[in-house]
Amino acid sequence: MAFELQRIRDRKLALSSRKQTAIGTALADALIDERGRQTDTAARAITKEFRSDLDQIKGDEFASDLQERRRDLRFTLAADLNSWLAAFAAAFCLGKVTTTQPDSINDPNAYEHTIIPTTPPTDSVLLPVTTLSQQVSADINEKLVDMAVRSMTLSGANSSAALGLSIEMIGSGRAEAGVASYPALASPEIGLLFNSDMVISLGDEGAPVDISDRIQDWGVTLTNNFDENLAYYPGSGLYRGRFAHGDRRLNASLGVFFKDVDDIKTLFDGTAKKELKFKVEGLLTTGGVAIKHSLELRLPGIRMTAVEPADESGFGLWRIEIGPEGVMRGDTLTEPFQFKIINEEATFLATI
Repeated sequence: MAFELQRIRDRKLALSSRKQTAIGTALADALIDERGRQTDTAARAITKEFRSDLDQIKGDEFASDLQERRRDLRFTLAADLNSWLAAFAAAFCLGKVTTTQPDSINDPNAYEHTIIPTTPPTDSVLLPVTTLSQQVSADINEKLVDMAVRSMTLSGANSSAALGLSIEMIGSGRAEAGVASYPALASPEIGLLFNSDMVISLGDEGAPVDISDRIQDWGVTLTNNFDENLAYYPGSGLYRGRFAHGDRRLNASLGVFFKDVDDIKTLFDGTAKKELKFKVEGLLTTGGVAIKHSLELRLPGIRMTAVEPADESGFGLWRIEIGPEGVMRGDTLTEPFQFKIINEEATFLATI
């Protein structure tokens, strides 16, 4: 029987800056308005958990009854980092966004989003959820409902390529018919952020020193550590009914070349907290004169938790690890980490 092969590159993805008003209430098509690009081949994975009588005593060794009791949905997105995706991932991962317009007259399309972790019990422990839509093949087009960001990873290397972003999402298990029409791809993708424009600084809080020319590679991972099973409860049925985060944790790693006068080992041997800052700028925002698409991540009070010498193409390199116990609040910036992201989206985590 003849059939038509389905190409991976024909898949479509659309995301939204909005959060759902409630679990089980998908966003309207018109709100799923940001077309996504992927660097991997990931598609949604839906699995089912069953109750079976396979191991019961019933006069037969084989199963005779199978009933679905729980459904699971996951999605992982790997992409070149742009300013919209950076804010999307950070906002849905951390849950607290303050948005301003730095210069509404001269740069009318530039919005700055300051994103920090929520602070329970003042803030809810429930993560915001959103809806995304993916067309996997000509016949499979689905909205993935109640999607929460479980973790995000930013990464870069000593190259001119775009920075990398990986987002791990988990859903209630609900899926429904996808959007009828996908938004157009932005062209050019002006919000892209590149390795060669990244500035990495390390030093005293508020005045870290640029060490970008010594960086071989780096990575930062944020995770929510929420208990998947806690999302099910009496009455939730097949689907997860809530997404409560656990202890938020950040891990960072750096490959930093040796220099003639040591500094990394001295910092590692010392007891003082230091600031680690990542900042990258891209192109000007549309119609603007000065403000660029950008990302800044500040860790104001870090301690290195592991430092080991390594070889990189015949040159000495420090492999630095900053574990969760080494990520502390600063003295001036009292958040343990803070994003400032500039793009052209007016709001994140709105419901309309």
